Amino acid sequence: MTTSTTVEQPLFSLPTARLGAVWGILVALAFLGWLVVGPAVGLEPSGVWAGLEGALVALFVGAASILVVGPWRARPSGDLPTLWLLITVGRLFVTPACALLLYFAARPPAGTYVLGIGSAYIALLVFETTVIVHDMRRQLETT
Repeated sequence: MTTSTTVEQPLFSLPTARLGAVWGILVALAFLGWLVVGPAVGLEPSGVWAGLEGALVALFVGAASILVVGPWRARPSGDLPTLWLLITVGRLFVTPACALLLYFAARPPAGTYVLGIGSAYIALLVFETTVIVHDMRRQLETT
């Protein structure tokens, strides 16, 4: 007779609607920041567009990386932090790769392009982490 040593874990899913709202808000802030604030502080139009392109690359890769794993599917609670860490590390490599491809294809001004990528990437990590942690905490309290 065999005994199982696995522990039943509650099933959780990532907050897909809230993550979508965060991505939408960050895209809107990127447009607002680069198209409205950029010219107001004296950036040239090419620099404004380069910053916006960089921000959109980072936000697109961030959203796509989460959507690839299907955040709406319920998974064992022990798997979600590992899965999110895998996504974050993968995004750390994919974002610069996509940014380099776009840079060599379009040759935007490097300074604002890199600033756009970096600021959007950090903002995405901060707000995405906050949303995921609060939702996981809420799900743990209800079990």
